[in-house]
Amino acid sequence: MFEIKMERIDENRVLIPQTGKMRVPGIVYANDKIFRLLTTDESARQVANVACLPGIMKYSLAMPDV
Repeated sequence: MFEIKMERIDENRVLIPQTGKMRVPGIVYANDKIFRLLTTDESARQVANVACLPGIMKYSLAMPDV
């Protein structure tokens, strides 16, 4: 398993940079409270896994209810 790196873009978005087999970067719409949860569950990994799928274009996106 690899560690998911995350960078805050702005107050409500987090970027998961394109790494490894990811075809596109990921963006999670998350405030500070949700961002803290991203580090303790598998949501960020799910966004990264979706970014590896063939046919994906531009970004793998996750909404706050992830």
